[in-house]
Amino acid sequence: MSDAKDDYETRINSVNLAEEKFKELNPNHLKFGFNGVLDCDWFNQIPNDLQCTPDFIMPWGKRVCAVEVKGFKGELKLKFKDFNAMAFWNKLIPLQLFFYDFESNSFKMESFEFFSYLVEKSEHGSFRYNDSKNNCFVIKKWW
Repeated sequence: MSDAKDDYETRINSVNLAEEKFKELNPNHLKFGFNGVLDCDWFNQIPNDLQCTPDFIMPWGKRVCAVEVKGFKGELKLKFKDFNAMAFWNKLIPLQLFFYDFESNSFKMESFEFFSYLVEKSEHGSFRYNDSKNNCFVIKKWW
């Protein structure tokens, strides 16, 4: 399993265990969004909201929703630009978030609206992926 401390190549080429757990628990889903190594030098020219396409589409009650999967260890670090993309997608289709905490081997599904409340209450910080510094929300495990 890779994490935020690993370089981009390691992260993008490893199995996303949080997504695997989601698929195990939610067999009735469609894969959506970008995955794996994007072998092009122009991906960063795609608008951020499209780069951050949710991971899955699935039935949710009598309708469908998009699902973004996030794995973390103890605290979730979410880039500001990723949160803004989630807000964009939530306007198009209801967005649910599946969180998997590797420290406790536990998971939680939350609506984007509830997650927005957690973001409002969160700390702000910065963290490093390789040599880039990203501003992020730091959200402690809430369940």
